[in-house]
Amino acid sequence: MAGAAVPLAVGNARGRLRRGAHRIGGTLAGIGVLFGITALTPGELMIGCCIILLMFPTEAYMVRNYGLALSFFTPLIILMLQLANPKSGSQMVWDCAMGNLLGVVVGIAAASIFERQPRTTI
Repeated sequence: MAGAAVPLAVGNARGRLRRGAHRIGGTLAGIGVLFGITALTPGELMIGCCIILLMFPTEAYMVRNYGLALSFFTPLIILMLQLANPKSGSQMVWDCAMGNLLGVVVGIAAASIFERQPRTTI
């Protein structure tokens, strides 16, 4: 759902495509970061430390560079879910990637169908 809302927040078609591309690219980069972290087979304490460390660049880049921020935000969220439910595995990563891709495509399609009309001033 968040993936679909992202392109809708931008005012023009070019911005929607760019924001959607940032969403997809940042999510894929974040999954790469996640695979790097999980390759180390961290314990619960290490996962907690990674979560704390990932919060800082997420907040620092969210306004300035959305795609870069998502490369930290995606592993942050998935590690939090993994800490809450250790039995979740690669299926959750797959669901995250496909959910974002589907959401962005739907958001761009909806934004192109329901084009914003400029407000008229009286």
